[in-house]
Amino acid sequence: MHELPPDLPRLRVLETYLRLQLAAVEAAIVKAEKRGGRTDVEWWVIWERTRPGVTRRGTIHRRGCWREGEPTLNADQATKALRDPRIAPCDLCMGELLRRGIRPDPA
Repeated sequence: MHELPPDLPRLRVLETYLRLQLAAVEAAIVKAEKRGGRTDVEWWVIWERTRPGVTRRGTIHRRGCWREGEPTLNADQATKALRDPRIAPCDLCMGELLRRGIRPDPA
């Protein structure tokens, strides 16, 4: 490690920065523990809100998509989800889905 600055204000700035970094690492550890340490979890479904009695539709997304969401599905689960006629792939994620050989069954 490089030498630390000798003055208190810069040491406090460094302390704050390191605390923020540690908090980010701890949050990442909690997320990894929640998914059982699996790294293959890359997909999630966002369900549309509908009125009661109206069939809900969902869109499946992959890690890296701009849409918010927390990955909860692995590739096998994503493939099964795409067989559900209510779930469609995200337009932005579709290229990646096809490259992985994951495609919805024809209706």
